[in-house]
Amino acid sequence: MFESISENFFDILLSVIEIVFVIGLIYYVNKRMHEKYADQPGMEFRRQMIMIAVGLFGLVLVLVSLPIIDNDLRGQLLGLVGILLSAAIALSATTFVGNIMAGIMLRTIEGIRIGDFIRVNEHFGRITEMDMLHVEIQTEDRNLTTIPNMHLVTNPVNVLRKSGTVIGIEIGLGYDTHRLVIEKHLLEAAKKTGLKDPFVQIKTLGDFAVTYRIAGVLEDLRTYIASHSGLKRNVLDQLHGNGIEIMSPAFINTKQLNVKTQMIPEAPRVSERPQEPAVSPDNIIFDKAERAELHDDFCRRLADVREQCKAVDEQLAQLTEGDDTNPLTLKKNNLIAREEQLVKYINKLEARMSEQ
Repeated sequence: MFESISENFFDILLSVIEIVFVIGLIYYVNKRMHEKYADQPGMEFRRQMIMIAVGLFGLVLVLVSLPIIDNDLRGQLLGLVGILLSAAIALSATTFVGNIMAGIMLRTIEGIRIGDFIRVNEHFGRITEMDMLHVEIQTEDRNLTTIPNMHLVTNPVNVLRKSGTVIGIEIGLGYDTHRLVIEKHLLEAAKKTGLKDPFVQIKTLGDFAVTYRIAGVLEDLRTYIASHSGLKRNVLDQLHGNGIEIMSPAFINTKQLNVKTQMIPEAPRVSERPQEPAVSPDNIIFDKAERAELHDDFCRRLADVREQCKAVDEQLAQLTEGDDTNPLTLKKNNLIAREEQLVKYINKLEARMSEQ
């Protein structure tokens, strides 16, 4: 009797030790992953995948090696785990697993990155986060929108090029003004906006008005919203300032007006004009996206600096006793100072990002 009790006690103790070992292993791996990818927000996806794999491995290891479970029960439990996993995959293939597969596809293609401007159907904004299941963007109203990875994979994604994108507006003007005069003023408005290589297109010849499109290359995407507004403002001022009426001749008003009467507002005096805002609206609207892009860039630089430090350490280890170590030591000190500066910048950005 005592032998059976002691034998069962030993099996139970061994089982508890195995469970504690597996839990400790998962905790250790999770802690190491956090430390390794703490400075690399883009690697959060990889860390989550590793932890899922470790968790499943730990569960199977416990079921296989527990001594208090006989072979028949062990086989039934393993079969139950397999059935549950199969059912989970089958039931959530179009959502959970589908989003994971889509996330892997997005990471593999590398078509989008944190800080990019993207447009997906009716959604437009800058990417602030890229996770295993979704992508978060900051929209034009400064709010955050979460888009499932499946939605990005199954729909066309328009990514604004960092080297510059074409912006433009369409405007309807009457036939009473020659197109060369209109094109001249529209091009001047585009130049005042700061657009590179501006051009004018005639989109439609309507019954009462001609639809023009003025466009150009915007090289600094950080002013995307402000440049759109600035282009409209400059077109309005340029045309009105040169006596060109922005409306079709079919304009109807309840007042009886002379045919030659123009509906151009009088420009206010300089003292009555509003002051230009000191801060660009893009900095307000896409503040989190700006910080996320800057944070990602600093993390990449930090990883590069640390790789250079390792290379310098290897070179120092290869030197003999008579070799001059001053150049390499000076280089290493500069890299360490740069690393400390980058860590300080990253910590400040993370503190500001956590406030939102």
